Amino acid sequence: MNEENQIEDNFKEKDYLLNDLSDGAREVSDEVIVFPTPSIAKIMVNGVALGSVPYDTAEHKAIVQGIGAYLCSSKYRGLAEKSKATKNFALSKFLEYLSEMPTVPYTLLGDIEKRDVERGLKPQASSVRFVTTVFAHIIKQSMVSGKTLLIVRNIYNSRNLTKKSAWQVESRSLGSWFAQVGWIREVMGDAYIALASPKRLMKSFLLAYSNLADVLLEARDELLRRPTLLSAYSAMVLVESDVGNRKANGRKLFSELMSSLQVGPPSRNMWLLQQVMIAEIIAPKHLEKLPEESLKCLSGSDAGSSIDKFMKNHWYATRDEALGKQQLTVFMRPHALTPDISALIELLVYHLVVAQTVQPSDAINLKSSNFVITKKPNGRVRSLQIVYFKGRSNKKYETPLLNASDPVARVFLRYLKAVEDRGFRWIFSAIRDEAASKNGVIEVVRFRFRNPYITHSYSGAARSFTQFLTNPIIREILRSSLPTGGHVFVDAINAMCGPDTQEWSSKSGIGHPVFRQAASKPLPQFIYGPSLIKNSAVHARTDAYRDEDLIDANSHSSQTEKLSYLTDDNKDWVNQVGRITRLVIDDITNVLGQRYLYDIDLDAREKILATKVMSTTNSTDLRLRSELLSPLLMDDDSGDERIVYDSVNTAVTMFHYLAEADRNADALKRRNLAFFCETVVVNVEWIHHCLSVFSRKNIAVASDKYQKIKSVLPPLFVDEIANGLTAYD
Repeated sequence: MNEENQIEDNFKEKDYLLNDLSDGAREVSDEVIVFPTPSIAKIMVNGVALGSVPYDTAEHKAIVQGIGAYLCSSKYRGLAEKSKATKNFALSKFLEYLSEMPTVPYTLLGDIEKRDVERGLKPQASSVRFVTTVFAHIIKQSMVSGKTLLIVRNIYNSRNLTKKSAWQVESRSLGSWFAQVGWIREVMGDAYIALASPKRLMKSFLLAYSNLADVLLEARDELLRRPTLLSAYSAMVLVESDVGNRKANGRKLFSELMSSLQVGPPSRNMWLLQQVMIAEIIAPKHLEKLPEESLKCLSGSDAGSSIDKFMKNHWYATRDEALGKQQLTVFMRPHALTPDISALIELLVYHLVVAQTVQPSDAINLKSSNFVITKKPNGRVRSLQIVYFKGRSNKKYETPLLNASDPVARVFLRYLKAVEDRGFRWIFSAIRDEAASKNGVIEVVRFRFRNPYITHSYSGAARSFTQFLTNPIIREILRSSLPTGGHVFVDAINAMCGPDTQEWSSKSGIGHPVFRQAASKPLPQFIYGPSLIKNSAVHARTDAYRDEDLIDANSHSSQTEKLSYLTDDNKDWVNQVGRITRLVIDDITNVLGQRYLYDIDLDAREKILATKVMSTTNSTDLRLRSELLSPLLMDDDSGDERIVYDSVNTAVTMFHYLAEADRNADALKRRNLAFFCETVVVNVEWIHHCLSVFSRKNIAVASDKYQKIKSVLPPLFVDEIANGLTAYD
């Protein structure tokens, strides 16, 4: 019983409750129980066993006592449930490894990491990292004492873990997701290289997402304005995919849907609704490319007549063609335009929110109140910003401001209006419900990547997303609103959704890694998640790529060139010419330019240090009124000291000099750069210093006086701009 008494002495956070425990058990807190015996000890938390380890050596006893003390400490109790679960899992793995060791070496922690690395884990993925933090807390807060603390400290100090600088960290992003389907370069050509630039990829991603979301929201609004058509669409949504009469119901409902579209005058919104429904309801392999007349409806002075002509000549032909098909897969259940905001629209807006560098776990909990909208005096929106409580840093976080004209901001405003109309508490209710029902926690589920040419049945938002992007008409609508070079994301998704690509199925009997090696054009198992989007958005902020960069049209950093752009054809050019060019530009920017700024700063400081500001008397103020004002700002060779009188007239002179310098800055830089840098900039710095020490009363009076007389004051720098000479040469 001496061993039990030793454990009892080390756990003093509360009295032991021995009434309901079996023989030998010790309850060290309401949640933690330790069962020590002469040869083995068992630790339980909330009725779940973390593990059993030998209890016959001093090292084993010290570790058990230390872990028990940590589990009942305020540090552990204050953790979130998810963090507790992570710690418990790591400790259970640690105790499992410890149970296999008759003796405990001081290099225990390092040995566990080596074993995990040999099993294929990366050092940062080893659970021993969490155990190490537990040991650190035990030592720092002296949760145990005496010989026990000495043993724990020796094990901790001898850990010899791999340093973070040696970790091979792979930051996953949209670029790395596309990199796993490198075969799409055969389809995209050189445009594929642009996927390596986070800035170009995210620019294209944001435009494609915002334009598609805007099209769907616009089509949804048009559908809600047409009750008859909405009724037919809603009935189509309710058609079960596994019933025998699906074909008959689909033919009937599709016919009603097409007939309803003929009601009312044609408009662009109606045309968009028409295209969205065709893209959503008819399987891609059964949908022939619509006539080119449909594309002409987007622009031109005769847009109205073009739409009318298209609807009369081609609409029923398209309908009859669809109805004439005999396969059951010709009709698919729609869901994108439902009165309740569809999962697809929610997913698009959710990804746009995450692309503002909002943590995915925080984005799913956003409400309308998290969107701060600034308006002009006339009521029009000026800007939009997301302000939310960031869980990981435990403080409020503000995203960059979005101008009201930004496509992403327009989608947010339109989406918030739709959410408000439906009276939802959360702006992503459908995603929250699906996440909670599948995972039990508020965490976004992973969507499988679906090629609409292969997967014909209803399979959620991911399939609908790719189906819209690959539809010829919808794709052209998106491309028409994208700037040159902004098609890379849409083109990449289309390249992945060809009819000759291959999807992995769990029914195939082989694992996904084996499938990827065997297939010629394998598709990813899952579509990119919100974490990849957020990482790409962060990388895009520091991406040095510029479209107008003269180094390389596809270059944005030396590391990207090394990993993605180097080929046998351009290796010498990139390594020599490109690198030398960057070195020269860096030298000009950081050496020559910096030196020039240093000289300006030095001259200004010397002038400021030689200046003495004095208050005026009646006599000096009277004398100053009769003197020319411009020599006041010139260098004085009579001595090192420069006296400036704190007067209204002096302040007026300085205000005039600042205004003229600002007005003529561009002209001076073009015609007389040396004078501008060596004299004007120095004087401006000096004047700001003087004004900062003038009395507030004189500054206020001078400001009012200058506003009244500035229109009659003479212009400055006329000779310097005209002849490149100063007026005092």
